[in-house]
Amino acid sequence: MELSFLYPSEPLISRVVIGHNLDFRKLLPEGKRIAVITHENTRSLPVGEHFTFPRGEEYKTRAIKEHLEDELLKAGFGRDAVIVGFGGGIVTDVAGFVAATFCRGVPYFAIPTTLLGMVDAAIGGKTAVNTPFAKNAIGAFHPPAGIFIDTSFLQTLSEKQLQEGLAEIIKHALIASEELFAFLGGNYPLWKARDVSFIETLIYRSCAIKADVVKRDPREKGMRRILNFGHTVGHALEVATSHRITHGEAVAVGMMAECRLSQFLPWADLKKIEELYSLYGLPVDAQFNRQNFYEALKFDKKNRDGAVRMATLDRIGLASNHEGEYCTPLDFAKLEKIL
Repeated sequence: MELSFLYPSEPLISRVVIGHNLDFRKLLPEGKRIAVITHENTRSLPVGEHFTFPRGEEYKTRAIKEHLEDELLKAGFGRDAVIVGFGGGIVTDVAGFVAATFCRGVPYFAIPTTLLGMVDAAIGGKTAVNTPFAKNAIGAFHPPAGIFIDTSFLQTLSEKQLQEGLAEIIKHALIASEELFAFLGGNYPLWKARDVSFIETLIYRSCAIKADVVKRDPREKGMRRILNFGHTVGHALEVATSHRITHGEAVAVGMMAECRLSQFLPWADLKKIEELYSLYGLPVDAQFNRQNFYEALKFDKKNRDGAVRMATLDRIGLASNHEGEYCTPLDFAKLEKIL
């Protein structure tokens, strides 16, 4: 499976290749010096020179980015470098940010190894590191020239890791595809059986949805904000728990909260969403520090003039427009009741 999409503001075409046991040597550029940024103890790619950093959100920092840049310079990499992010969403976020600023910008390719990375983090060109105040607070738009998705990597993932990616797939269904939502609801046995064809179809349809949104609004001036559905509450939960819950878990809980905060979402649709959550075993709540949670909300990147804003739904498959803003001020009284 393959799709391509254009970033009008770059302009750059990102090539997305989805398959099983891909040959990365044929997909990556020939005759270029390649720097592979990955986690420690991740199996190596049969190409390039490898630069590693530890696992965990606590290492997705400005200090780690600086360390990797120094290591690249020490190894003699320059403006002719090609950077590859090989790993989960943390790796592709950090590697993409390094590529965005190294020698004022070098080409970047993403090889995500988690379902979450495949359907979300690697797509769209948003790169970033965390700060003590907020997740992904410092970063840049730097679209990858290629995203190579090898579903054989999914065989080593735990149930929990697969559910993290599933949360983002469900998000794409909720904001843009009633058909994908129904497809998920009607094919749970295939998910449980880890049917490769079914999972590859989920990945392709999810990537296609995100790619379509990104090409319409590459710099997140309006419509792209719908991709943050579930993330206003979700990111605050991650910060409030010091990342003890994963991104996927936080987004799953955040989506359920933001469904209940969606003013126009029909009650019947909310019940269908709750049923899908129950079917796939997604979390709907979490333990967290209430004060830290509210403090983290202040740093959400969609906020304007001190107002915390979030994306909402009109119905399954349709995110709210809100006069072209695609997000609306958060109702704190209603949020308190939900919490």
